[in-house]
Amino acid sequence: MIIILIPSITVEKNCSLYYILTISDQFKTIAEKNNFKIAYKPINNLSHFIKLGKDRLEKMEQCDVVYKISCLNCDSSYVGQTKRKIKNRNQRT
Repeated sequence: MIIILIPSITVEKNCSLYYILTISDQFKTIAEKNNFKIAYKPINNLSHFIKLGKDRLEKMEQCDVVYKISCLNCDSSYVGQTKRKIKNRNQRT
């Protein structure tokens, strides 16, 4: 007679869930009995409330722009690109 012993294998599973006041604590006890590790995350975060990260600049305050200067005497125009503020670029011309 041959007896083969197989060691029990425990596998831990990770899961992230939204935290809900009454349900989450009850669910955690059930999950731990089944080798689940729970990480809670908030339902609300700042990205829901803050939509724009920065204020918009006025057109003359923007950097790295393409611009067009039209000739006052004829139909010609000049198209250029600058890394500087367009306000500073217009002062040179």
